Order: sequence, then structure tokens, then C-alpha cells
Amino acid sequence: MITHLTVNDWTEVLEEDSLPIRERLAVAFQFLDDKALSSFLRSVADQAVQRGDPTGLIVTGFTAQGMEILQKYVDTTGDVQTAAIISALRVSSLITHNGKTLTKSVADRWVEAYQGLLDGWKLFHHRCQFDIERGKIIREVLGGGDGQRKEWQPRQIMIRCNFCSKTVDVGSSKAKGVRERAGYPLSL
Repeated sequence: MITHLTVNDWTEVLEEDSLPIRERLAVAFQFLDDKALSSFLRSVADQAVQRGDPTGLIVTGFTAQGMEILQKYVDTTGDVQTAAIISALRVSSLITHNGKTLTKSVADRWVEAYQGLLDGWKLFHHRCQFDIERGKIIREVLGGGDGQRKEWQPRQIMIRCNFCSKTVDVGSSKAKGVRERAGYPLSL
């Protein structure tokens, strides 16, 4: 702070490793211009990747660079539990085709490794707790918490009337009334 007061430069404050990242980010957001802020955020993310510091996820989020941070963290510490718990906050990205899993993300492998670790240690109660909490997170993200499914992908099927070729919105009350009168079930 004394350096800033004498020279009017925040770089030494921002480069001070003894300050927590959240404090340095607060200073950067408050006092840096856009160009300097972008440069600072890039350097924080790069340093977090090099060190394997999970606090860098504040800047990167669950992007590819964020996954690099967690991978480096697991490589240096062997702590798959932390990586699994953090990555449980993101929805699985399994790609399936004809019932077969084609690819798994590294986060899914961390979760599976942690589940296997808990099973191997016969900590079945903790494994169940982990799976239940992870399921709640996924259900909340997919279900929106209000019982309605969020649209992650635009609808791929459109229903058209055979007579007038107008599109029918399945969710509208008019479409439900038409389908009820025609004897069709309410859900498709």
C-alpha cells in the first residue's frame, strides 16, 4: 500500500502473493482500467494453471483452463477428492450414441475415481451421501429447481398441423385443448 501511495502504481500490490487472490481481485476490479484488468486476469489464470491452484477457478470457472488447473492440482497433490467434489458442481458431459459412452470428461473420471476410492475403503455411507448430493445438484441444474426442465439445446422436433401446416406449441394451453378433444394423450 505504501508503494501505491508514493508511486501511484498498483502492480506491486497485485503481485503480492501473501495477499489472498480475492483481495487482489478486488483491488484490480476497483482500480485498473480494462486493458490492465484483462492482462491481470490472464496472468492470474496462467499462474493458477502453472501452480495447480484451485483458487484460480474464481477467474477461469469450469472452462478448459479451469480443468487444467484441477488436473495440475491432482497431479501435484494426488487429492482426487477435492477435484471430484469441485467437478461434481458441473453437469456430466458424457456423450452417448446407441447406449454406448463415447467420451468422458476428465471431471467424470475424477468423480469415478473418488467413488471407487470410497468403495475400496468401504465408506459406503459417504459414497451414498456424495451421490445423493451430486444428484441434487444435477437435478437442480437440469430441472431448474422449479420442476421445469431448462432448455440447453433448442428443440429439434416441430409439430405441424396436417391441415393448415401451422406449428403447434406442445406447451400451450390451446394445443393441450386441441389434443384432449382429439383423444391424444397430454404428454408426448
